[in-house]
Amino acid sequence: MSSGPNGPGRIGEGLISDRFRITGTLAAIAANAGWLFGLRILRMLFALFVMAWVARYLGTEDFGVLNYAVAFVGLFGPLAILGLEGIVVRDLVRQPAARDEIMGTTLVMRLAGGLTGSVEKIWPKELNGIRLSDHVGVMAEVAMA
Repeated sequence: MSSGPNGPGRIGEGLISDRFRITGTLAAIAANAGWLFGLRILRMLFALFVMAWVARYLGTEDFGVLNYAVAFVGLFGPLAILGLEGIVVRDLVRQPAARDEIMGTTLVMRLAGGLTGSVEKIWPKELNGIRLSDHVGVMAEVAMA
């Protein structure tokens, strides 16, 4: 065991703590980053198990239709969002007096983007030989809203 300034300590204490002084703020940042990393890993594992269960439950054909809808939302979803979140927050912080105008403009732009992203309703229910059910269209609509 190595000895620190207050007497004997943990193994390797002098090796790391002498070179890298970890302050309270740095330790808090490291702990928070660890929690965020752990949460991300946990969410990925949970998503893996859920997708495996859904794939087994739906079967190959229906799981393919589900993935088609997910891909559709991934392609056209950004049109509905238009990347406004960061811009709106920035403008609200810079100009709190113009809150009503900013929020109204954002609402109109999001509605226009959502309508533009709703192209799926115009497309035929059979596309490239894949028969789309009404449930897939509804799911795509809800995900883009």
